[in-house]
Amino acid sequence: MGQKHFLTIPLRQEDLGSVRAGDAVFLSGPLFTARPRLYRRILEEGQAPPVDLQAIGANVLLHCGPLIRQRKDNSWEVVTIVAMPDWMADGTDRNVERIIERLRLRAVIGKGLLNESPEICQKHACLHLITVGTWNNFARQIDRVVDVGWLDLGLTEAMWVFSVNRMGPFIVETDSFGRSLYAETRQRREQSLAQVLKSVG
Repeated sequence: MGQKHFLTIPLRQEDLGSVRAGDAVFLSGPLFTARPRLYRRILEEGQAPPVDLQAIGANVLLHCGPLIRQRKDNSWEVVTIVAMPDWMADGTDRNVERIIERLRLRAVIGKGLLNESPEICQKHACLHLITVGTWNNFARQIDRVVDVGWLDLGLTEAMWVFSVNRMGPFIVETDSFGRSLYAETRQRREQSLAQVLKSVG
């Protein structure tokens, strides 16, 4: 693991200049959740987000389905978080890049591969972050529920806005310069395999 970065949301482009692929990032501030039905409403149906994300500075997206219950006083409690793969949100229509551009995001958090993440992150000066550790730990790093929209989609599919405190660590899979941890690992693996094959004829 590389350097550690403690970043405050809203993220600014200049905040990302020293962040490199392989580094660890901890985030504080407002971020929001998204799942495929939210993408459909915004990108396919043309609806505006139900929460004014720019007004509250929430320019970080977390691909997850939170498990949430309502207390007796009608406030919300986050029980745990279930991670969602980035490729599932991306679909076949480059949904992630489109949502980054539409909502002016500086980071997307999920798990697994995101197709063409080097090109996307370099073009839009944003980070692709992946998770390590358990999602129960991430749930405990949520201070409070700031807002929620589109509850008609169900508690898991709704857009939740959380205030988080040093949530992480997240690993920088692709940095804002387009350097990808996955791509570099794959290249090293292919080079090692080529050397082995060459040595055995």
